[in-house]
Amino acid sequence: MIPSKELDVCEIYPQWLSHNSNGRFAVVTGDGEYIIYTALAWRKKAFGSALDFVWALDSGDYAVRESAVLIKLFKNFKETRTFKPPFQADAIYGGALLGVRSGEVTFFFDWVECRLVRRIDVQPKEVKWSESGELVVLVCEDSLFLLRYSRDVAFAALESGQPIGEEGVDEAFELVHEVSEQVRTCVWVGECLVYTTKAGRLNYTVGGEVVTLQHLDRPLHIVGYLPKENRIYLLDRDYAVVSYQLLLSVLNYQTAVVRRDFVEVAAAPPSPPPLSEPSRSLLGTVSPAGGRHPAVDPAVGAQPDRALPRGAGLQGGGARRRHRPGAPLRARRALGQAADCVRHHDAATVRGPLEAARRHGAARRRPEARRGVPRARG
Repeated sequence: MIPSKELDVCEIYPQWLSHNSNGRFAVVTGDGEYIIYTALAWRKKAFGSALDFVWALDSGDYAVRESAVLIKLFKNFKETRTFKPPFQADAIYGGALLGVRSGEVTFFFDWVECRLVRRIDVQPKEVKWSESGELVVLVCEDSLFLLRYSRDVAFAALESGQPIGEEGVDEAFELVHEVSEQVRTCVWVGECLVYTTKAGRLNYTVGGEVVTLQHLDRPLHIVGYLPKENRIYLLDRDYAVVSYQLLLSVLNYQTAVVRRDFVEVAAAPPSPPPLSEPSRSLLGTVSPAGGRHPAVDPAVGAQPDRALPRGAGLQGGGARRRHRPGAPLRARRALGQAADCVRHHDAATVRGPLEAARRHGAARRRPEARRGVPRARG
């Protein structure tokens, strides 16, 4: 945590914040301007005018849309190119390629020379690339499109010297899957796309198959995925954090099965942490020969983690603070949270609420007398 006295003062009203691919820099945009900060010391690195700001997959590249007819590209904080598209640019998207939306059409250009790679007739509200740059999802209003990008094919066509038509390189993208659902938020975990829907489901898709991980009892937004913890974290409108176990080893195993990489399947079978008997039995449904049954889910743990209260922060080692910053935790509520932690056999987590209760002189109350921390329901 950075001491407050070391934080810089933001000279604009921040409306959006985003980190680059390696997490060393963060950009804040608002009021038609942007400011790039170092992520650790939070020092200014660059600033300028921008209606939109996007990062490339390369950690040192980014682009800004200064107006509807002017886009500037930067590398290592130095301007490298001014791009004036032959159409009105309504929005731009980052990733392996520079995306530019105009009306109901989206164009993808390479970052070096702004050459047209492909035109796609969709109007996405969000474009997200996988870390490898091979997969991209176009999230539209009522559906999402998963595409596979062939980098070698695209650049071979661009370097061939042959004229590129208005549609770009036909073989640059391949449609992997289309999902007719209203998506709220999404995140890539390897080659698996995990997303929440407005219908109240937490799903993931790999190889064109959709699996429901959890039915949600309220709208949740994905915060991110921690591979070391094998957990995906979500947030509701009241800032309560919910996490679910999502085993990366099993997802990688399923990906290898879908890609028919049987050498990897045989060499690296899934080795998840201890699961309940029903979850262990589901692992048998993932097989190189028959794939996986669409109705089962070996990747998700048997029970979700409990929801954390508003203002809770995640700390290393699994400990969680149970108080709002700047506001004392009530003793009764602390005891209720402690009771819920006891029911879940979480000694590390129960310590904080009990100490808070003792400080308020209410340690003699029975923990079971109060309602515990709300739990995510399936």
